[in-house]
Amino acid sequence: MRRCRRGHIVVGDNEYIVPGSGRSECRQCLAIRSHEYRRRKAEEAGRELRGPHGKIPHGHPKSERTQYRERALRGETQAVFRYPWNDRFFDEWSDAMAWLLGVIWSDGYLSAGNRVEVCSKDRDLIESIAQIIAQANGVRPKNGGRHWRIAFTSAHAAQRLRALGLVTAKSHIIEWPVDVPGPYEAAFVRGLIDGDGSVLLSKYRAGQQRPDLIVDFTSASEALALSFFDWCDRHGIQARHYIRHGVHRLFVRQQASLRALHALLYPQPHVNCLARKRRVFEAWMEIPRVRSGRPKPACQVPHLTDSDPA
Repeated sequence: MRRCRRGHIVVGDNEYIVPGSGRSECRQCLAIRSHEYRRRKAEEAGRELRGPHGKIPHGHPKSERTQYRERALRGETQAVFRYPWNDRFFDEWSDAMAWLLGVIWSDGYLSAGNRVEVCSKDRDLIESIAQIIAQANGVRPKNGGRHWRIAFTSAHAAQRLRALGLVTAKSHIIEWPVDVPGPYEAAFVRGLIDGDGSVLLSKYRAGQQRPDLIVDFTSASEALALSFFDWCDRHGIQARHYIRHGVHRLFVRQQASLRALHALLYPQPHVNCLARKRRVFEAWMEIPRVRSGRPKPACQVPHLTDSDPA
């Protein structure tokens, strides 16, 4: 783990390469150095400098819009409750609740204003969320229709999710939820894979006739990735853990492990899941597999019976 000259961790998107010098530093140091430069120039010109990034200093007159934005950042505003939903959904554990928790842990976001939002390119996933939380007309397009999102706001639900371990700006620090009951851990993992995982069929060996299945999970949080790896180990699933550019990836490729994972993720025909990933998994399960290893050679000596001449 590398640190900059001020002691900040330099990793992933936090790293900035200074042009011309090749020196790397974190973006926080870059902002501090930029502010120091602006302050020095303002003192030389004899003028007053505003706050960092052009913010109005505390105590100065501000517009109503700026005041509202500051209240929203402090969590003192309440979003308009346009789409009612069951805000007691997270109070009791269930298979659907654990699955949605996994989706939020991977593709969700919790704001300081008690707003939870989930965004995905799969509309089926967002519509499944809207159905289980009883939110009608809550599925909205995003990025010109390339993605779909759903958002719900509730102080009670946000408090419950924070108690389970959900935090704002969670990408690098999110951990496994607190006190997940054993029977619902598989549903939580199913939500993680539906959000930040992939289920792929591939033929990467020369002359390969039957495709192999690869199930992987990707996360920027080391704590969450290691907890996922421990869950696989506890259930006899062989997983491989790779780290590249600060991103953790876990792969499951071994046939027995994939069959065990399928039994855990999809115990019933009708469970909440991303249908396209389940179809790929079940298509691989239906492919007949030959026994590994070379076939035994036939006996070269013919078998003699009593009727055959000696």
